[in-house]
Amino acid sequence: MRDTVILGGGVIGAATAYYLSLRGIESTVVERRAVASGASGTAAGLLSAPTPADLRQPWGSLAGQSLALHFDVAAALDGPATYDFEPIDTVLIAVSEPERRELLQVFGEAAWRDAAAIASRCPWLQASAILGGVVRRGSAQLDPARFTQTLLDAARAEVIIATAESIAVASGSVTGVVVAGASHSASTVILAAGPWTAETATLLGVEVPVSPLKGQILRMEVSNAPDGAFSDLAGNYVVRKRNGLIYTGTTEEDVGFDERPTAAVERQILASASALAPIIAGGKVVERTACLRPLSADGTPIIGAVPGVTGAYLATGHGRKGILLSLATGRALAELITHGESESVDLAPFSLQRFAAEVP
Repeated sequence: MRDTVILGGGVIGAATAYYLSLRGIESTVVERRAVASGASGTAAGLLSAPTPADLRQPWGSLAGQSLALHFDVAAALDGPATYDFEPIDTVLIAVSEPERRELLQVFGEAAWRDAAAIASRCPWLQASAILGGVVRRGSAQLDPARFTQTLLDAARAEVIIATAESIAVASGSVTGVVVAGASHSASTVILAAGPWTAETATLLGVEVPVSPLKGQILRMEVSNAPDGAFSDLAGNYVVRKRNGLIYTGTTEEDVGFDERPTAAVERQILASASALAPIIAGGKVVERTACLRPLSADGTPIIGAVPGVTGAYLATGHGRKGILLSLATGRALAELITHGESESVDLAPFSLQRFAAEVP
C-alpha cells in the first residue's frame, strides 16, 4: 500500500488521485464495494454550465473552474473515446409564469426564447407544454462510471476492494490505516466516501454533517429520439446519451441509505417527462437505477484538512453536482496536500470548521 490512501472509489476520490499523480504522488484507493459503485456509476453524467445564480453560490467558482477542467481533461485523456465525453447545449425551460420570471431574473431578457423557439431548438419538447426557456451553451455529458475508471487508470492508482477498519494517529498525525485486518503505514488519508464519509470520519473521532440524498433515474429506449437535452427548474431532465439510451429523472429523496429503485417513482418520472416530451410515453424502460448523493448540512461541499489531525483530509458533500465539481475538487485538494494551500480555489467556504462556528 502506498503512503497516500484515499478512502472511497468514486469520482471525487478518483479525481484527487489523478491530480495527485500529476504532482508525482501515487495513491492507494480503498473502496468497500467496487469502483464507481455509488452515485459515480449511476448518475446521468450531465455537466450543465453554471447559471449566473449558480456562480453566486459558495461553490460557484468551483463549478466554473471544474467545467473548464472537464474539457481540458477530455482532451488529455481522449474523453470522447474513453468515457463518451461530448460537448452539448442544454435547454432550461419554464412551465409556469413564476418560473418564467425566475429565468428572466437569472439570465436576462436577451437570453429568453419563447416556446416555439425552444421547441425548435430542442425537438424533445412540446411547445404547448412550456412557456419558453433559455439555451445553456458550453455544457457537456459523459459516462460517469467510465470517467471515474479512466481517472484512476491515468493516475496509476492502486485499488483495493476492502473496508478500512481504522486510521492510526500518533501525536496528532496520521501514521497508517488498517484495511481488511492488515496494518499499513500512511502519512496521508483522504476521506472521499460520498454519504458514507460521515461513518468513515468516525475512525478519526470527527463528526462530518453529510447525509444521503437518493435520486432515481430511468434508462430508456425511445424510437426516433432526437439528440439534445433539457431540464426544468425542479431538477427534472431528459438527455440522449452517446450509446443511444435516454436518461430521464431525477428525484431528491430523504430516505436514508435505501438504494432500491421503486415502481412508484418510475411512474412519477415517466409522467413528468411525458408531459413535456410526449415521445417518452412510447419508450421502453430498460433499467431503473437509484443512487445516494452526499449532501452536506448546508448544501455546500466539504473540502479540506481535518481539523486537529495532520495528514487527514475531506472531500464530500457535493450533492447532485459531484461529477461536475469533481475535477476542481481533486485539483484543489492535491494542491492543498502538496503545497499546504490551494492556489486555484479558496477553500475557506468549504472547511469543516464552518459547522463548528455554528455551535454556541
